[in-house]
Amino acid sequence: MLVFDCTGDKGSMEAAIHLLQQGGTLVFVGLINDTVSLFDPDLHRREATILASRNSTPAEHRRVLDHMENGLIDVAAWPTDCVGPDAMGKRFPVWLHREAGVVKAIVEWS
Repeated sequence: MLVFDCTGDKGSMEAAIHLLQQGGTLVFVGLINDTVSLFDPDLHRREATILASRNSTPAEHRRVLDHMENGLIDVAAWPTDCVGPDAMGKRFPVWLHREAGVVKAIVEWS
């Protein structure tokens, strides 16, 4: 089971561990400029895995968007994988491996 926390909210991020089932994976996507604390026995009891994405500041996002809009960044090769929500659980582990060559993966909701 996967739990994604995209909030960047300290309380939500700290509470997210309680949503995991045994052997689940918690993925932090939201960026917070603070300390996030997790009760260690909750991690071990669930045999949890925690992953985090590299995120950017609003200024960095604006700069990249400006480059994309002005044609300075070629995004023709993006995305490299697109799946529906029913296939995400199977494809997500593949996306984590650099050798898979996934640049941007998209989950399309109908």
